[in-house]
Amino acid sequence: MRPKLALPILLVLSLGLTVACQQKASSGSGDMSAAKYREELTKDSWTLANLEGGAADAASGEKMPSLTFMESGRVTGFTGCNPFS
Repeated sequence: MRPKLALPILLVLSLGLTVACQQKASSGSGDMSAAKYREELTKDSWTLANLEGGAADAASGEKMPSLTFMESGRVTGFTGCNPFS
């Protein structure tokens, strides 16, 4: 995986998740409330599994890119090269 692509990919994924959750929660047509979506989003750390149609693999001993959505609304993570918050 190219480290320069990891951060933009993670940012797009986080934006997509945020927008999808906001649209679903505000539509009123689903069973889950905004609080439930927040709980689901923040209960785990999200790790990159697929990239460009294939399984994402870290080099031996390397850490996979990840995102963690905090209860406070902050997002932290690792791009495969650098941490961010």
